[in-house]
Amino acid sequence: MSKEVNSGEAKKVVKREGLLKESAREPVVGKYTGRKISLDFQDADIIPIFRLLADVSGYNVVIDPQVTGKITIKLINVPWDQALDLILKTHNLGMVLEGNIIRISPLSVLVKEREESLKAKDAARKAEPLVTKVFPISYAEVSNVKSAIDQGKILSERGSVSVDQRISSLIIKDVPSNMPEVEILIRTLDQATPQVMIEARIVEVNTNVSQEFGVRWGFAATTSNRLSNVGGLTPYVVDFPAAGAGAGSGSGITFGFLNAARTLSLNVELSALETTGQLKIVSNPRIITVDNQEAFISQGKSIPVRKLTSEGTVSTEFKDVKLELKVKPHITPDGSVILNVEAKKEELDPTIPSVEGVPGTDKKEAKTKVIIKDGETLVIGGIYKTVNNNSESGVPSLKDIPFFGWLFKNKKKEAQTNELLIFITPRIIKKSPGQ
Repeated sequence: MSKEVNSGEAKKVVKREGLLKESAREPVVGKYTGRKISLDFQDADIIPIFRLLADVSGYNVVIDPQVTGKITIKLINVPWDQALDLILKTHNLGMVLEGNIIRISPLSVLVKEREESLKAKDAARKAEPLVTKVFPISYAEVSNVKSAIDQGKILSERGSVSVDQRISSLIIKDVPSNMPEVEILIRTLDQATPQVMIEARIVEVNTNVSQEFGVRWGFAATTSNRLSNVGGLTPYVVDFPAAGAGAGSGSGITFGFLNAARTLSLNVELSALETTGQLKIVSNPRIITVDNQEAFISQGKSIPVRKLTSEGTVSTEFKDVKLELKVKPHITPDGSVILNVEAKKEELDPTIPSVEGVPGTDKKEAKTKVIIKDGETLVIGGIYKTVNNNSESGVPSLKDIPFFGWLFKNKKKEAQTNELLIFITPRIIKKSPGQ
């Protein structure tokens, strides 16, 4: 057998399997689908066998004059196209399907034909005049599209691609026959990245009210290793599986869920509770980000801190005491949203002694990754703060008498624990018709 026949080009050129089809085929089993036949020949000429297979298949057959030889074969109940394939392989033959005509020739002949055809196409391509086209890039990074064209090797040897950052375009020079493929690739890559609107509702509520709120809405939460309850919620779960829900007070940051139906009435419910003084809506920021890009939300303040420098002078610095949310959405093919959420809350803690004038702070942070549907709400709870209220009551006028007024008044100190509940709702921004 010659090197030409053994070459990888021959394997690419002559594809026996999958080329043959017959009008009345049986259900496909494996790669052969022809009507089953039986053959039993001893030292028989292969030409009549090819003609027999042509009669069975319904195809016309043209046999190259160089095809000769004899064969001994016994096949029982095999598809006719499998029998043909076996005979071709045995005699180093190949075939080409042209319409309803099977042309059978030696592999070397078919390889040579293919090579000549490729040379002719290459010569014609080299003779083609070059054209230049400018392709504006609207959404993708121009350099990334250029890299894809370079790596795809779809341009001819004479072709070139360059970037014009000034007008965010690719300038491509090549033969006209390559331009349609280039245009298809650019159109595929230059797609608008989906956007997600992240709406956050930051609410401060008394712990007793947060428990009532949880019962009313029926949601529980999950920590990294177990289910627990946001703000000490009862384990009455409507939208989240409650098996094994704990009854703890949610001393750490926890996460829960509200489905889309309950999310629709969430703003109304929060506003009603704020009107009655049962909670305070601290902030309601909205931010739009593209798919797979992080959104950052911050709520808090900077406090002045007096510090004594090494030179003995007093300087004032500002320390951030705030709540930070980092949310990275990813839209799944089914329209859900994967949220990577990082929550961090830092506040002054008078129980922690200051160091070199810097007050102590209490910090809580947590990370989670959840999958929720478009329009549903992730609830973050377990962030507590203590508010000290000092009040004074007594007998008017008498309580203000110097030295003796304390006999007629009463001072009261109360410590109230509030919980921050954070509601995060991702909404996929739908494209308008025609966009």
